[in-house]
Amino acid sequence: MSREGRIGAWAALGISLLGAVIYGGTLQHPFVFDDLLSILEAEEIESLWPPGRAFEAPPGSGQSGRPLVALSLALNYWLAGRAVLGFHLVNILGHIAAALALLCVARRCLVATGEASGAAATGLAFAIAAVWVSHPLHSDAIGHIIYRNETLMALFYFLTLYGALRAFEGEKKWLILAPLACLASMACKEVAVSLPLMVFGFDVFFGAKSARAAFAKRGAFYAALAFSWIGLAFFVASGERGDSVGLGHADVVGVADYLRTQMIAVPIYLRLTFVPWPLIFDYHDGVVVRHWQEVWLPGVLLMSLLGLCIHSCSKRRVAGFLGLAVAVILAPSSSLVPLAGEFIAEHRMVLPLAPLLALVVLFANRLLRPSKARAPWLAPALLALVLAGLSATTIARNRDYRSALVLWQDTTKKRPANSRAWNQLGLAQRDEGQAAAAEASFSESIRLEPRVGMAQFNLGNLLVSRGMGKTGVYWLREALERRPRDARVLFGLGTVLINNHEPAAGVQHLERAIDLQPGWLQIRARLAWLRATHPEASLRRGGEALQAAHELLARGGKRPRFLDILAAAQAEVGDFAKAQASASEAARVARSEGKQTLAQQIDARQALYAAEQPFRQP
Repeated sequence: MSREGRIGAWAALGISLLGAVIYGGTLQHPFVFDDLLSILEAEEIESLWPPGRAFEAPPGSGQSGRPLVALSLALNYWLAGRAVLGFHLVNILGHIAAALALLCVARRCLVATGEASGAAATGLAFAIAAVWVSHPLHSDAIGHIIYRNETLMALFYFLTLYGALRAFEGEKKWLILAPLACLASMACKEVAVSLPLMVFGFDVFFGAKSARAAFAKRGAFYAALAFSWIGLAFFVASGERGDSVGLGHADVVGVADYLRTQMIAVPIYLRLTFVPWPLIFDYHDGVVVRHWQEVWLPGVLLMSLLGLCIHSCSKRRVAGFLGLAVAVILAPSSSLVPLAGEFIAEHRMVLPLAPLLALVVLFANRLLRPSKARAPWLAPALLALVLAGLSATTIARNRDYRSALVLWQDTTKKRPANSRAWNQLGLAQRDEGQAAAAEASFSESIRLEPRVGMAQFNLGNLLVSRGMGKTGVYWLREALERRPRDARVLFGLGTVLINNHEPAAGVQHLERAIDLQPGWLQIRARLAWLRATHPEASLRRGGEALQAAHELLARGGKRPRFLDILAAAQAEVGDFAKAQASASEAARVARSEGKQTLAQQIDARQALYAAEQPFRQP
């Protein structure tokens, strides 16, 4: 191995060790927030078969419309079930892999632009990747498992850039591999929409030197990159993201409102890049800016910075291109596509942090260049000091993710007007057995934002579980009044009504929930089970339950729960021989998945079918 190769290997090893040390202590941290819907409650991740099943996702989940993220979760489940360690390990390894890809991209970019060469280029690339891998702004994307969409998107983004640079050097295999990596990046998150433009822009400014020359040399390559936009459109259309993306709240927050609000968000991101404190998990209480005069100063500053970057790009300066790259990457989530659920989110800086930190490293390198002859130790010492500070800050921030209770206590302390944080704190307190504290947190959330409805929903469920059914149902109805098209609320209220001797009304709510979310198999399964097993004859519809069971198996594969429903429906229509066979298969699959309690329950029902008796709910 050449000296330069050895330096590169040591750089890669250093980055890997740095990432492992910083995030190694997070392996046993629990699932939090969106992880519950996306992983713990997502039956879709439980199967890799039939083909395509692993790409499915619950409506509104973090992997919906992001098939590679969904596949990664299914592979996690296939390897170790819902053991949290495996999910964290993939997040950490993905982060380290992205940093290594950044190391390779940064080195080649430095050489291609003439900024550095040889060992100097490797050293600068190491500084960029090391600062990136250790930066505290990543803690959200690593500690919150479903936010692996950011890290995986960044990994394939960097691989695409790396492949493009190799293709520019004449390595033909990368003409195919780079577009595939581009498509993979878009299959992880929509922000990768900027990737073909980024590759083309680099070629125009530092490669072919003009758009016409770039198209003349590599027209087919750019067509292949652009083809990934068709894939992205398909991914977005195939996913149900609920109200979190687009104009789901257009009556409350319009495009102009969102754009104005981002005039506040972007300076926050820039500040946290240089001073990563305080870090906040959720900014849901962010004020929506309704008038341009409220943000004229940050707007003027941001537009001035953008103009400066464009002017610098026109002079083919690396600093200008890096600054413009930050703007282009942030644009989809900061102006073009309103994200109604999160006006401000620190995890959005995972990818744009790379060009921003590269800009800082190159600036620092130029400042220190005159002193290199007299004090060659100065630059490495400063880098070590920066890495130590960033690593310590990140490790300290990681501790906030050790429990949902700690995380939401930290958030409500830093953002006391955040109604969603109080609601989530209530859920964490409920799970810790702190019912009185949870009730107080839900009440505070309702006081801060009475229109949303989720705190009413959670308060209602809490009160029902504490035996206060009448009061609980009142709050559930209050939630439904505010969220009449929310399938979760309809499902929750319907289930409570069924369990509290109002089954007819409960069934109506379940049917309405299915109309709103036809792809949510959990609701279909609940209604099919009721139609097959309810003790009241007026509510049982064996034929309907049988049809629903077959649809569940067709959509969701041979899950033990679906086979159990099929057996109950077959028994309800009098086909006890088939019911026994289906129950036997359900028990077998349940045992193969380690679900012994469910298997024993199915065995008990199978004994009823053998005696030609249908199962009835107690």
